[in-house]
Amino acid sequence: MKRELKGFIMGAIAMALIFSLALTGFAAPVYKTITATFNNIKIYADGTLIQLKDSKGNNIEPFMYNGITYVPLETMGQAFKKPVQWDSKTNSIYIGNKTKAITLNFSESDDLTSGSHSFWDDIIKSFSAKYPNIIIKRTHATVESQRSSWQNQVAYGEGPHVISCPQDNVGLFTTAGTVMQLDSLFSKSFYDRFDKKIINDSKLDGKTYAIPYEIIQSLVLIYNKRFVKEPPKTMDELVKVSKSLTNSQGRYGLVFNMAEPYFYIPFLGGFGGQIFDSKGNFTLNSEAMKKTAQFMYDLKFKHKIVPKEANYDIANGLFKDGRAGFIINGTWAFEEYKDAGMNFGIAKIPQVPGGKWSVPFYGSKVFMVNPNITDTDTKNAVRTFIEYLNTPEIQLRIVAADKTHAFSLPTHKDALNNAYVQKNPTLKVVWEQISVGTTMPPHAGTIFAFDAMKPVFKDVMDAKVKPEQAPAIIQKKAIEIYASILGN
Repeated sequence: MKRELKGFIMGAIAMALIFSLALTGFAAPVYKTITATFNNIKIYADGTLIQLKDSKGNNIEPFMYNGITYVPLETMGQAFKKPVQWDSKTNSIYIGNKTKAITLNFSESDDLTSGSHSFWDDIIKSFSAKYPNIIIKRTHATVESQRSSWQNQVAYGEGPHVISCPQDNVGLFTTAGTVMQLDSLFSKSFYDRFDKKIINDSKLDGKTYAIPYEIIQSLVLIYNKRFVKEPPKTMDELVKVSKSLTNSQGRYGLVFNMAEPYFYIPFLGGFGGQIFDSKGNFTLNSEAMKKTAQFMYDLKFKHKIVPKEANYDIANGLFKDGRAGFIINGTWAFEEYKDAGMNFGIAKIPQVPGGKWSVPFYGSKVFMVNPNITDTDTKNAVRTFIEYLNTPEIQLRIVAADKTHAFSLPTHKDALNNAYVQKNPTLKVVWEQISVGTTMPPHAGTIFAFDAMKPVFKDVMDAKVKPEQAPAIIQKKAIEIYASILGN
């Protein structure tokens, strides 16, 4: 018995000396024989007697040496439900977790009315099980309130650590300096996970400010199978079919929201046009813009396959009523047409004259990070959280659970190649459309370009402005609007 106790004491003291010496330079362990006092010492925790046992289940008795009571640390850790770990490389003992707990505030803006927000709780729960040291506190806000509160809070050095929001916010936040540049926060291997086009589309001036994790919408060509058996691949084919469908009883070959630039931007991209150059300057006075204006004009006045006027409600109503063969509309409309009992198909928006596919803007949900984060531990926690959310498994869980955007897509390459996408004919076509599309430019000036295009195209469609005159007028208006709101 004395031999066993002496061995235990020697081990305990030797380890204690190792620990103390390790803190001063990793000196070699020192062993020494001591005289200790065993006096049937008992340990109570919150009034409950603790039965001290070693890892083999043997009873262990505390002892005293030089007025100090020594108790096995591992056994006490078990009593207080705290793991005790020994790191031989650094001669360190860790009580509880090896790293300190970090709390991250996470803001999301999913539509509460759909119930889709609850999937975040399930995902956060699975994350916490894997990373118990990172505590996620989720808050919900509407898109508008989230945008304004983020701007105000971050400007004062506060706000959530991570935000999930529409990609549209990137331009606004970067202009205001309220978002962190992320190129150095994540490794190249992390960015290589994503479809190259998607991650490149999300950059602003070649820099990364947002991580796209879900593609939530895109325009596509939708056709009524009652009138159309096979979708056209070119606009010339579409015009030909549409002429055969258009009649004097109020049926049209093609309808779409001709009042909003978002719906005819695909033609501009197909003709090779863009809103901005690489430096963020407007490029609206272009040959592509002239071709777009002429194409729109011809649909009404030359081919006569579209209504005289059509906003979203008019176009949508005509298609649902069976009075249009084609409509250019978003993925959000699929459920509405299903509920209406329509037999419809979807396809890419056809190639414009000249052989290039139309280039619609697609919308994404992204993660962005608070630029006020400076300490390494919090940055590491943010990185871990966002990397976890962008694994194929979690991205697929998000898109499957998002009831607000029923036909959304992941952005991770492996998730896009998953059967969830590839064996779903609707999602497969949506992905084919996005593959030739582009994200809405993450510039604050995008909305000003739209504001400039809208009245000028209305004048073109009212035959008040000639198509060839439109580009210069649009460019001038966009610059004036930008200057009046944001200055030079």
